[in-house]
Amino acid sequence: MSLPDAAGALNTAWDTAPTLASFRADIPALTYAERQCLVESAIGLLQDYYVHLPQKLATHGMDPIARLRTLHRQLPAMPSDAGFHVALAEIFDGLADLHTNYILPAVLANAVAVLPFQLGEYWDGTRMRVIVTAAALGYADSAPGDEVVSWHGTPILRALELASERNAGANPAARRAQALAALTIRPLAKRPPPDEDWILAELRTGDAAVREVRLPWRVLTVKPMEDRHGASLDLQADVLRRARRALFPVRLAPGTPVATADPRCFTPSQLGTGTAAIGYLRINTFLVHDADAFINELIALLERLPPRGLILDIRDNGGGLVEAAERALQLFTPHPIEPAPMQLRATPAVLALCQQQQDYEHPTSLARWTESVDHALSIGAAYSAALPITLPGACNAIGQRYHGPVALITNALCYSAADIFAGGFQDHAIGPVIGVHTNTGAGGANVWPLAVLQEALGQPVGLPQGAELRVALRRSLRVGVNAGLELEERGVVPNVPWDVTRRDLLEGDPDLLAGAIALLGQKKWRQIEIELLPNKHSLHRIVRVRVRHADRVDVSWNGRPLHSADFNAGGTPKSQEVEVPAHGTLTFRAVEGGVLVASRVVHLT
Repeated sequence: MSLPDAAGALNTAWDTAPTLASFRADIPALTYAERQCLVESAIGLLQDYYVHLPQKLATHGMDPIARLRTLHRQLPAMPSDAGFHVALAEIFDGLADLHTNYILPAVLANAVAVLPFQLGEYWDGTRMRVIVTAAALGYADSAPGDEVVSWHGTPILRALELASERNAGANPAARRAQALAALTIRPLAKRPPPDEDWILAELRTGDAAVREVRLPWRVLTVKPMEDRHGASLDLQADVLRRARRALFPVRLAPGTPVATADPRCFTPSQLGTGTAAIGYLRINTFLVHDADAFINELIALLERLPPRGLILDIRDNGGGLVEAAERALQLFTPHPIEPAPMQLRATPAVLALCQQQQDYEHPTSLARWTESVDHALSIGAAYSAALPITLPGACNAIGQRYHGPVALITNALCYSAADIFAGGFQDHAIGPVIGVHTNTGAGGANVWPLAVLQEALGQPVGLPQGAELRVALRRSLRVGVNAGLELEERGVVPNVPWDVTRRDLLEGDPDLLAGAIALLGQKKWRQIEIELLPNKHSLHRIVRVRVRHADRVDVSWNGRPLHSADFNAGGTPKSQEVEVPAHGTLTFRAVEGGVLVASRVVHLT
């Protein structure tokens, strides 16, 4: 049975999917030559292109290339495909990098093993507890709120610790979050099927009775992504998101839903009513092909959401298009956005790759790094210069569109482009970052599949049976107060840690949202509204400027100072009319106490 593609969800009954035992019988075998090809390709990929290799060698004390060479020598004595897949996957897992991985042959890469419930954990004041948070459609033997006591005979917290140790998350929070999800939903793209055909668990129900459940793993098939190239994301997180949409009842947005033309990317709603209402916007994914369409829909939503304050929520967002994530930041701040700079490793192979690129103008083209890689090699430096892959002009062309206070909610399943968004949000001091885990997933890189590298170099393309190797090619650095720090492994540490409650897990985050609303209530509600009045004559027109919490508004035209108006507006908005040229770009900057607090850009044609 197939999962939906990224565009939607299906109501899938878990017990109609094939069992893991029947699925396993259809997995084709790899030949000895195919195994050799995979290992040799992995050695070349990491040795020549892996941008985090020096960091991983220093941090983890493990040489993945030496381990791959050892595996290569052991291939003749390795009897099973399962053993080979596990051995190769474990080497990549040891990198603690969800960007750089071995994607198993297509029949496995497009499958996910599932159990009929998902789990969450919370702190009850004395200990962590793991409970069922949702049951699959058509499954009634477990209910949300049931507590998991043991897993395969091991106390659940210890079982979760053991699962975390086998996970490739970049930091302890990410490893635990990934492990908790994988207990019941296990994408097979980066790990072969579980060895066990079924699981045995003990659950404590509402009446405090403990009962044992035995459930078979079942397998759903994922529709392959149309194009993963250029996307910076955790593939496993994206499959996890789609599996949840397929198996479990759709979790409604808190409050009153707000219509959107793109429900795959956005889940918007209004919390509360009247002038006290707060906006809520969950950004489910940055995995889009068209950054312009993503930004335009985001702007349309911001115009419909309450202006008093906004909660942005990117939990479980596995990433996607870096350009979409970085260009979105400008909509929430009057200050210029500095896109994250990125570096390449300085190796002869990377230099050759850069020299193959011809487009020096496109921001993602490796040609822009050619000179700095060449210079780094000449002086023995490890890395190239740091250049952004999103142009600063694109990050600032639109300007601020939401002027109320904004808070951001994150967790350890935020990854890659979502990491970069959270990092930019914090680095530009847009608002508080509220974290339900101690770090985001910490994927700080731009990813290239081996097939794209081979194509760029004019080499033969393809790996056996549709397998894939991916590598972190460019690493992302922080800006602002965190300038120069790597995003990889550390991720974004929240300004406001949050301990998830049982009510949050089972009732749609009421405590978490109340905490976020309280934080927003401590901030001033800014406004800067521009109304275009009828033309005075062909060369000039009048605009009405309305502001809240601003001393003055400075107006510039095509980058040149034009006018400055005093407002002394507190909590009650004040308006003035200003004469401006009839054509060109106007920028309005609201200032309070000498500090820029809001802005608006208007293009007159």
